[in-house]
Formats: sequence, C-alpha cells, structure tokens
Amino acid sequence: MPNSSADSAPSIYAGPVLKTIEAAKSIDKIDTSSTEAFIKSIADRVRILAGKNNLYASIILAQAILESGSGQSNMSQQYFNIFNITGAYLGKSISFKTEEFSGNNPYYIEQSFRVYSNYDQALDDYINLMIKGTTWNSEIYAGAWKSHAKTYQEAAQALQGIFATDPAYAQKLIEIIQEYKLDAYDNVDSTTQVVDSKIPESPLVASKLDNSAYPEYNGVEYPGADSYAFGNCTQYVYNRIIQLGGLVGTHMGNGGEWGINAQAQGYFTTTVPTEGYAVSFPPGVAGSSSEYGHVAFVEKVYSDNSILVSEMNVKGNNIVSERHISAGVAALATYIQPK
Repeated sequence: MPNSSADSAPSIYAGPVLKTIEAAKSIDKIDTSSTEAFIKSIADRVRILAGKNNLYASIILAQAILESGSGQSNMSQQYFNIFNITGAYLGKSISFKTEEFSGNNPYYIEQSFRVYSNYDQALDDYINLMIKGTTWNSEIYAGAWKSHAKTYQEAAQALQGIFATDPAYAQKLIEIIQEYKLDAYDNVDSTTQVVDSKIPESPLVASKLDNSAYPEYNGVEYPGADSYAFGNCTQYVYNRIIQLGGLVGTHMGNGGEWGINAQAQGYFTTTVPTEGYAVSFPPGVAGSSSEYGHVAFVEKVYSDNSILVSEMNVKGNNIVSERHISAGVAALATYIQPK
C-alpha cells in the first residue's frame, strides 16, 4: 500500500484509549434481529481495525447501520456489502439502480456494487478504501481520519458529499452514533496491543536458526508447486512453507483468497499477526493487486504488531524480497497456520 499521511501522522483524537484488547475474530456472520444485535456482531472487530488505521469506529459502525439497514438490506444479506461500496471485488460485482442527489434534488442511476464472500472482506475493503483513497485522490477521505478530525462529528461532516451524496448524510451518522452511544468504541489506537492467547505456534518455528531467523529461501520448486503460477506470490509461499518443514494446500487460490479458502479447508486462521504463518492480504491492501490480492510469509512480528514478510513478485516476477508492513495494514490481513 502506498505511504500516506495516515500511516505516520499523530492522532488528535483525545478520547479514552485501551492499551490492551482481546483479539476479535473475523466477522463470519451478523445478527440482524435488531440494531443493537447488529452492532454487537461487528463492533469488536471494527474498533480494532479502526484504531489501528487512524479511523473512528463510531463512524464505521454508523455507516454500516445506515448503509445496510442494520444488516437487513438485500445488498448486505446476499452480497455481504454492508457499506454499499461501488465497483468490483476479486472481479465480482452486481448492478442496481440507486438514488443519488445533486444538491437536494434526487436522481437515479445504474451502478455496479462490490460482491464479497463474507462480511470481514467487506470491512477490510472499506477500511482500505478509507485510508488508501481512490486512484484519482489518495486522500479523498482524509478529513475523516483521527489525525485530521478532533471528533466523530467532524469526521462525519468530512464524509458529507464525498462518501455519499445524501445532503443529510453527516447528520444521520451523528444521530445514529448518539442514539446507540457508538463513541464508546473509539477507544483503540495504533499503539494498542491486541492479544490472543489461543493462537497456536507455527510448526515452522522449529526450523529457526541459532540467530532466531529462518533459513534463507533456497529457491527449490517442490512437488505441487506447479499448481501455482511460476514466479508469483502464491508459488513462493507454498515453496517457502514446505522448505521450512510445513505443509499447505496446492489449491488455495489467488493470494487474496488464501484466508477464506484456508478456513474452508480446515486450516487454523487468525486476524492477529503471527510469526511463521502465511499472510493473505485482501485486494488492494499492502499495495497488492486490486483483482487478486497478495500472499506472503511472516518472518517476524514486532512488538507493535507490525510484521516483516518475505514475498515474491512485488519487485518483479520470480524475485524474492522482504518488506516491513505497518501494524495498521497488518491488522487487515488473515494469517494461516501451516500444517
């Protein structure tokens, strides 16, 4: 992901911050029986990702409530798109006629909306959009960042006419936040430690050298590697894991699909950065392809939950390189334990 001022700018948010918080699982399903139940379904995951990425959790929750009708909209229930984000995701989209506004005057247009495989994909994609922006303006949503908006009210106003054309959009968000006291979730920041004592150690740790580093990549193409495209990230991670004594499937899909496919194939996955795991970045995250996503290998996890990864095809086909990934971006990924 390209660097932006959101990565390093100090937050001006002055609310209470929790320094240690239990890890929140990926959002596999939501409860739509009431708005309160909907909030409870997604709030823990939202506040971690928001805090790690310089955003207001209260704004995200209010937008999810407003855009999806607390998870009851057709877009949410059939396509997992709880934020009504337009475009395509992993090449998938669906077209609908929607109401837009020019000033206070409504009009209708046909638009394509992104189709996801689960709600966590939708949340990750939304946060990536908020911090990365669009191809024509990387800071189009910067006014809603904690480092730019002192309060959630300012953040809501910054989204007016940008995220949505509804002339009452900001006021609707503010009223939802106040009604459900959503600002209580604005208590995580980028320095907060996320802990999960239930994460099993990677079996690859046993292969570490005396200097606590993993052996250098040997370049060997192991049996089954030909199920992935030569010189690409997927083939590299497959070979790297086998080199270090582990196992991973030969049909995990594109890099951005490894997380959801691993779950379906019985692998342990987590949203907490973990050494010796494969890490699957959703499309567009960490500078990855907006169509395919990316997968890498976690060589090291630092105390702030940022990670060092080894990977292939970032600097060119069949080229192995290493990269430091910030804690905020690392929080958007899925981590897969090799077998």
